[in-house]
Amino acid sequence: MSEFVDVHMVLRATRAASSGPDPQALPEAVRRAAASSGAEPRAQFEGTADPSLSLFWLLRVRPEDADALVETLLALPEVDGAYLKPPDAPAEGRTESED
Repeated sequence: MSEFVDVHMVLRATRAASSGPDPQALPEAVRRAAASSGAEPRAQFEGTADPSLSLFWLLRVRPEDADALVETLLALPEVDGAYLKPPDAPAEGRTESED
C-alpha cells in the first residue's frame, strides 16, 4: 500500500473567492481537521487564474487516517464534498485482440 493517499475536498462555492491556492487561506476548521490528521493540503489546480477552481483541494494523508478525515471534513459547513479516491485500476472491457 502507498505511504500516502489523497483525500479530495470541495469547498462550498461561497469560499471560492477567499480561499485561493494558499493552504493558509483555507477555513480555520478545515486547517484544524487537516492538521489533526497530519494531512498536507494543496490546491488541486495550482497556477490557474480561474477562481472557481480554487474550490478543489487535495489533502495528502496516511491511508489509516483517510476515512476519519473524510468524515470530519463532510461534517464541516465550509465543505461541500470530500472523498478518498479509489486506487487506479486497469479499465475493464474488450481488448484490441478481441475485436
